[in-house]
Amino acid sequence: MKDKVVPILLAGGVGSRLWPASRDNLPKQFQRLIGSHSTYQETLKLVADPTTYRLPIVITNGNQARLAETQAEALEQKVSILLEPSQRDSAAAVAIAALVAEDRCPGSIALVLATDHIIWDEEGFSNCVGAGIEVARSGKIVVFGLEPTEPRTSYAYIRAGQPLKEFPDIATVETFVEKPNLELALEYMQKGYLWNSGNYMFRSDIIISEFGIYAPDILSAARNSLQKSNLDGAFIQLDKVEFEKSPKKSLDVALIERSNAVVVVTGKFRWSDIGSWDTIWAASPKDDSGNVAMGNATIHESAGCLVHSQGIHTAIIGLENIITISTPDEVLVVSKDKAQDVKRLVEKLREKSPIK
Repeated sequence: MKDKVVPILLAGGVGSRLWPASRDNLPKQFQRLIGSHSTYQETLKLVADPTTYRLPIVITNGNQARLAETQAEALEQKVSILLEPSQRDSAAAVAIAALVAEDRCPGSIALVLATDHIIWDEEGFSNCVGAGIEVARSGKIVVFGLEPTEPRTSYAYIRAGQPLKEFPDIATVETFVEKPNLELALEYMQKGYLWNSGNYMFRSDIIISEFGIYAPDILSAARNSLQKSNLDGAFIQLDKVEFEKSPKKSLDVALIERSNAVVVVTGKFRWSDIGSWDTIWAASPKDDSGNVAMGNATIHESAGCLVHSQGIHTAIIGLENIITISTPDEVLVVSKDKAQDVKRLVEKLREKSPIK
């Protein structure tokens, strides 16, 4: 590769669908939910090659600053950490990180990765990055699409158009589709739609220019909060007043779905957003009855179940397709096909008292 890539790692989410294990003070990206490392650490490992990648820019918040720092140190990997004073979704975070990347290395190629996702195939991922880097250098915004393996209703979809003449592995984007119902998800699979992985590649100056066109209010808030930021030890603390002037929008809604510069590369790697307990079950090794026992857990005469215990011994008998999560202070039991509804439960619980 001619240019080194600047990783932009989004690490400020809460992961409320994985309650009660995922909390405000210890969200899912910093937990070892699958494997021996957190998904944040697994993402760092993807961008660890110094011949390909520059210093990663991590965006998180004050509650998670030390976690981001210490988990990177455990891998002996240096990072630059920006602290959001409040949650404004991914658009503001990406705008600020792009401004930092542009200041440090004008016109640099940046790669946005969500640290609460998991990618198993490092070689396939690297090939996808290699395919996207040249077209990103030409001024396009590259979205990583993935061929669906099942009709997921919790993912957004992309309908790819015609391949680019100069870059046959890259296609135009005909349409973005938000999370569909099951019937539509099946139809999208049959028509060759792709999952939108939420990972992107672009030149820092190009994405800043596109923010200026499609989301100038977000760009203004990002620029002002960065200009008034404070250096707090190893962390860059963004200005709260200016940052909170940014609308709360995802990058997709604010820019990606509106820009004419967006193209898609089809990734050939195994990926999951592990955004809910049913996806944790799907991504984990299982016994002969399709069960997953994690932590201090026992499963007997049951099928298709997940038991995850961070505290007391938790056992189930004679159940099918049930998820049971226990922590020292909370217990959740939910049917696997209702796992997406945990977020709504958490919203109701927040109305009564904060969830820490």
